[in-house]
Amino acid sequence: PTVILTADQWPFTAEFYASDEASAALPEFVTQDFTDALWAAQLEAQDGFARKSPGAQHVTKTDAGHYIHRDNPELVITSIRDVVDQVRSAPSP
Repeated sequence: PTVILTADQWPFTAEFYASDEASAALPEFVTQDFTDALWAAQLEAQDGFARKSPGAQHVTKTDAGHYIHRDNPELVITSIRDVVDQVRSAPSP
């Protein structure tokens, strides 16, 4: 059993790039187009990973940023319990 949790709160928004924080925090080549492409690639990679494992669950509604365990610990706990329950209930080989 596999559960893949993907952040859904990307920090590199238009508002971030409009702020003074962006120019101070990022090198010039890290533009909004760059981070948007990175975000799309990350989502596709995690979708691909989920497709490689039969029965994998890919959760993209996490109400969380990169640190899902901090932003939504209950989701992480529930996901771990779901995997453990599936393993425990599987027939023995």
